[in-house]
Amino acid sequence: MNKICHQIRRRREALAYSQLYVASKTGMTQQNYSRIESGKGDPPISVLQRIAKALECRLGDLISAAEREDTSDITGT
Repeated sequence: MNKICHQIRRRREALAYSQLYVASKTGMTQQNYSRIESGKGDPPISVLQRIAKALECRLGDLISAAEREDTSDITGT
């Protein structure tokens, strides 16, 4: 899970989005979003899908990048 959380943070930073912005797009508080990005907690797939949508990519993109531990940017579709 921590690798996916790392990819979520990288994607958000690449888009120059704040945690507050992504949290508001996903219907959660900034505090809860920050916990996810920090690798604390275990969010359900539905929450990860909402985060991916807010980050303009697919959840599969985040998972693939996490599995590869790729340092290149994710190019959402």
